Formats: sequence, C-alpha cells, structure tokens
Amino acid sequence: MRLLFRSVEAQRHRERGLVAGHLYVLRTGTRRRKHGGRKPPVLGHCHCGWSPAEDEAQRAVRKAIDWGVNYFDTAPWYGQGKSEVVLGKALGGVARDSFYVANKVGRYECDVERMFDFSGRRTLDSVRESLAKMRLAHFDLVQVMCLHASQNGIRERCGLVSYGAKIFREVIEKSPVELDTVLTYCRGTLFDDSLAEYLPFFERRRLGVINAAPLGMGLLTSSPPPDWHPAS
Repeated sequence: MRLLFRSVEAQRHRERGLVAGHLYVLRTGTRRRKHGGRKPPVLGHCHCGWSPAEDEAQRAVRKAIDWGVNYFDTAPWYGQGKSEVVLGKALGGVARDSFYVANKVGRYECDVERMFDFSGRRTLDSVRESLAKMRLAHFDLVQVMCLHASQNGIRERCGLVSYGAKIFREVIEKSPVELDTVLTYCRGTLFDDSLAEYLPFFERRRLGVINAAPLGMGLLTSSPPPDWHPAS
C-alpha cells in the first residue's frame, strides 16, 4: 500500500500518527471483475440491521477479511463508540497494510443539544479518541458526518458524508479547499438511483464516491428498515 499526501501539513499529521482533519489519499490498484468493471473491496461497518453479540461481530469481520473485504467504515456515533471498540478488536492481529479504516467526525452524543460538534478542537480530540478505541496508529480516511447539520463550514481536506447527494455539489463548488471523497446512503439503490445524476460531476472533480446502504437500510431485505429511519 502506497500513501500519497496532498499537503506538507497532512504529512506532518501522518508522522504524528493520526489524520487530523487532513486526508491523505490512498492510491492502490483495483482488481477487475471477470465480466468487466472494477471490483472495489468495500464493506461499511455501521448500521446493518442487526445487533450481534460482540464475539459474533468479530467473527463476521474476520470472515469478511478472509473473503477479500478490506475497507471498514465506522464512527463514534455508531453505538457511541461501541462499533469502534468491537471493530478494533476484530482487526487486532491483522496486518495493518492489508485493510483500510474510514472514520467520521462531527456527530457524537444521543442528546440533541450535544449531538453535533464540528469545531476543530473536537475534531482533533475525536480522531485521537477513536484511534485509541480501535488500537490503531492512523486512519486511512476521515469524513465529516451529517454535512447538512454543519454550521461551521468545511475548513480542512476530508471526505463528506450526507444522506442526499444534492448538498455535495454546492459544498464542493464553494469549498476553498480540495476535497477527496463523498459518501451518501440510500441514493444508489433499486428504488432510488438519484446518485447517478451527480456521478459525472464527482468524476470531473476526481472525487471518490462511496455508495452506502445499497439495500436501503434493510428495505430491500426480509427485515424492515430501522424504526428511527421510517420510509415516507
């Protein structure tokens, strides 16, 4: 795995052992499917519609690694840190250069008054806390979560996370800094393919696109969507 840094400051953050707001970009080869197209080794580790015991969750992660999955997505918001702890244990003993971890900042507490914090200080603290929970020296990607809730704007290089794709275009066009990735969920599915409308724009900007929740938060499975995310 070869890491290419977008700025000297990002390099310094990397040497300190964390990605502090600045994203350092991964340049790796992608495998080809036999029937054409790229085969991205991606699986998000967040809300998947079940609550397995910790040991079962760890076994699932190890099995995923055995099957070639090497990209894991988590955040302090998921289980208020539990997701990070469990995933960190599951990745223990696995060669660090064989997987990627994407983390998020910006959304933390269940209490509405303290749910969001996009300040620089909280962002740095969050990255350090998450690294400690996962027992990692660095993250491969740090993303700003729930972009629609941010009141402070985007001041650093990072990935963006939001439910819809429309907001990305406005932020990307107005951002004074270069962004690297976008993540949206439930917008590239059998019942909603609105993400496709924005793909040419993202491609022109050379942005990585992460299509989360392709099964519609469980809507396209035998299990219903979570209660907190009802269909309209």
